[in-house]
Formats: sequence, structure tokens, C-alpha cells
Amino acid sequence: MSDDDVSSRRRRKKERALLWSLNVSVDLGCYAILRKEMNAYGPSLESSEDPDVRSGYAQIVAAAQEAFQIEAIHGQGSLLKLDHPAVIDLIGRHAPRVPAAITQAEIEAAKRYRSLMAPEA
Repeated sequence: MSDDDVSSRRRRKKERALLWSLNVSVDLGCYAILRKEMNAYGPSLESSEDPDVRSGYAQIVAAAQEAFQIEAIHGQGSLLKLDHPAVIDLIGRHAPRVPAAITQAEIEAAKRYRSLMAPEA
């Protein structure tokens, strides 16, 4: 196997891991983290040699645009899934984090947005 093949395989593996990480941020509703990840890794994912990576990234970008608009209106963190175990960990509910990965302001935005979106009984 040539050095180019090894390098290409490593690059594809890294790109797929980055894409997975971005999808985790979407699944958790952590759009502030997603924005940072997109700024850092988006250009390389957009120009990937792997069409599946380019397509997956394009889907994340499309979904993120709507989420970014919601957060622009309702506040950063408004789409956080507060009951998700990973979000609970990022908040530091089980073990305090210093500094917290998710701020109190983001938690409050998520609570406000949930109350607005809750169906009336």
C-alpha cells in the first residue's frame, strides 16, 4: 500500500469522525458547539474527496440553518435537549464542570423555548 493510499484512508477516517461529531451536536441540540465545529472543520468536509462526507455535511448545514435562525430569535441554547444524558453531563448536573460546557443562560433559553413549544392542555 502506498503512502498516498494510507494518507487518503486516514483523511477519510478523520472526516467521517468529524462528521459523526457534528451529528452528535445536532442530536443534542448543541448548536453553539456545532457552529464552532462547522467553522473549524466545515471547509475540509465541504471539499472532501468522499461524496458521502460532502453529502452528510450538506445535510448538517441545511438543518443547522433553521436551528441557527431559531436560536437567533429565542437565544443560544434554546434547542438543547436538556433531558439527554450527554447534555446533563455537559451541564455538570452529575459532576460539576469548571468551566461549564453549557451555560446557565443557555439552559434558561432551552426552558423558555420548551415552554413556548409545549402543547396547551
